[in-house]
Amino acid sequence: MPAPRKPQDHKTKTVPDPRGKVAGKVFTWTDDGNVLTIPLRIRMKVLRTMNQDELDAAGMFAMIEAIAPDQTEVIDEMDVNSFVAAFTAWQSAYNTTTGATLGESSGSST
Repeated sequence: MPAPRKPQDHKTKTVPDPRGKVAGKVFTWTDDGNVLTIPLRIRMKVLRTMNQDELDAAGMFAMIEAIAPDQTEVIDEMDVNSFVAAFTAWQSAYNTTTGATLGESSGSST
């Protein structure tokens, strides 16, 4: 008789959210008529000014505002849950594209 399965034996699949798309060096999130466009390439001067220790919704907004200042009006119209999901999906796309997390790419150490 096989041993009972442990919780870690059950693998879950993360399904990409269909609202997010990557085209070249740009991530686009579409939700409720809002289209948020965030670059996947970030200049070092932007990352150096960001405090990445606190990434609550306000910290996420500050980061995206610094990276894509022309998107603040779009963000202002978004539901906070959609924005957090968009940020998380963008961050995942960024990590996949660069092969590093935002903290690693900025040269910070943890």
